[in-house]
Formats: sequence, structure tokens, C-alpha cells
Amino acid sequence: MYSGYLRSILKGCAGFGRGERLFHFVWLPTFERAAKKLLSEEDRRRIESQLCENLESGQIMKRTGGFRKLRHARPGEGKRGGLRIVYLADERAGFVFMALVYAKGDKATLTREEEDELRTMAAALLSEETQ
Repeated sequence: MYSGYLRSILKGCAGFGRGERLFHFVWLPTFERAAKKLLSEEDRRRIESQLCENLESGQIMKRTGGFRKLRHARPGEGKRGGLRIVYLADERAGFVFMALVYAKGDKATLTREEEDELRTMAAALLSEETQ
């Protein structure tokens, strides 16, 4: 189903008080490219752990089909050194789709075009997941 995009990580997490859950973190190419430049392995582990603790950690982004934006502070970087992680989580199916990562200082908000692209992506990912 997502074989081209699955990062080699399957993480056991406690999800919403329902006991131990297994989430598949799917790193989409847009995320993977930026993550190589912006995230250390420690950052990646911290973000995945935070999402395992609460898939609803990020704020829902309007007009994106359900994507959320998580604010991530990097140690030693100060307020301006923070990152934004854009992801789509489906607890029922056990998938967390990592779509975008960008530095707070590089982009304040997404453009309407980017929101439209995310909405289209969400519809495709969620419909593929149910097949």
C-alpha cells in the first residue's frame, strides 16, 4: 500500500488510553527532503515520541483536510529556531503521515495553494488507506 513511502520505523505507543498501539510513521518525500536538513536523529525521535503520546498534539490546520501543525523547539536554538511539523494522523488505521517540516523563520503560514495541495493529499491518503 505505502511501500514506497514507509520509513523503516514501526513504533509501539500508548494511544489515547487504549493500551499499547503500533503506529506506522510514513515519511512522505516532501518531509524526508526537508527533514534531512532540519532534523537530527534526536529531533526525529522526540517528535515521534510526542506524537505517540498524543496524536492530537498539533493544532488542526483549517482547509487542509485534517492535517495538523506541531510546533517543535530545538534545544539551544531559541524561539526563532523552532520548527513546524505538518502531519496527518489516523489512529484507527495506525498511520501518521509526516508531510512537511520547515523552520519558523522561513515561513509564517502556508499559502492557499499549499493548503489545497494538503487537502488533496489528505483525501488521497485516507481513501488509499481504506482500500
